[in-house]
Amino acid sequence: FFFFKQKTAYEISACLVGSEMCIRDRHRLTTLMEKLGFRLYIEKEHQGCIITTFLEPVHPEFKFQELYDYLSEKNLIIYPGKLTQANSFRIGSIGELFPNDMNEVVYQVEKYLKKKGIPIPVPY
Repeated sequence: FFFFKQKTAYEISACLVGSEMCIRDRHRLTTLMEKLGFRLYIEKEHQGCIITTFLEPVHPEFKFQELYDYLSEKNLIIYPGKLTQANSFRIGSIGELFPNDMNEVVYQVEKYLKKKGIPIPVPY
């Protein structure tokens, strides 16, 4: 005999499944990065929820490898945008991530920009 209890709408709304968390975190990430002036490589309506690609700002002090190293020292890993012709980088929003993780990565990106003297919003 197998017993199955269907969840009520209240029980379902109290938790999110993987894809919903991914979408929530991607939305938070893009909103916060856009506040710093970053531009998306792909328009929001065509974005997937796993990886978000941002265009690199046009500023002589912005160097992807330096940003990568800076974030890596804080156990935050981003990816180079090797799949595009444009200078870009990617940030993932899949796995055991939470809204505070998105806050932290963007906070650290902002600290890098300030350290390098790159204006906010970042120039394009």
